[in-house]
Amino acid sequence: MRSIIINRPKRMEASMSSLIIEIDGVKVGKLGNGKVFSTKVDEQSHELHIHGGVLAGKAFASKLKIPAGGFSYTFQVEMLTISGGTANYKPVLRPCGEAALNSTTRTVLLMGISLTIALLDEGLRDILKKLSNATLRLELSETEWRLDLCVEGQRKTVLTQPYSQQKGSLLAAVSNAIEYSGLHSPEDRAAFVDKLFDEWLNYLPDYRRVGPNELAFAG
Repeated sequence: MRSIIINRPKRMEASMSSLIIEIDGVKVGKLGNGKVFSTKVDEQSHELHIHGGVLAGKAFASKLKIPAGGFSYTFQVEMLTISGGTANYKPVLRPCGEAALNSTTRTVLLMGISLTIALLDEGLRDILKKLSNATLRLELSETEWRLDLCVEGQRKTVLTQPYSQQKGSLLAAVSNAIEYSGLHSPEDRAAFVDKLFDEWLNYLPDYRRVGPNELAFAG
């Protein structure tokens, strides 16, 4: 058996809304502001679903596939600003350790969410298991970023996205623009990659950093 722990730091965003926690479509708990939820699951794959219930609207929810294996996962609930939903927020799951992490920027949240979904994808993990010398490389340009699968000098892009998304409030769009406008130089982009590792990727138990912008599968 392994553990899934979800920590919800006490914050103002959507503070009055409790989160219902489901695993494989079955309600297993409820998470209020400032509370922690913990449960045990077997080594099969599971779908983790957090939402605010019917009255909160469909946007106030997130799903994450927990892959098969022996790794335990600890997540922290963050509230991503969107248009619509409960107080214009969407709960998202951020990998973390035992202690609560400080709030991070919207761009790190958007990249981190996409990377977490990709890195927990069982299809990608099966490839990494078969190619023991393969790594995943994070490449940043001025306008977009991508994740490449690298093996024996060859590359294949796994994921590519812009830094911002059109969906979201005006304030969110402005904060995105301000943040990624500082990624023009290689030095700025290298510093941002460090920030992404320090605030997100280093907390995924099934990957380890093996270079300035590279990950290796530890499973």
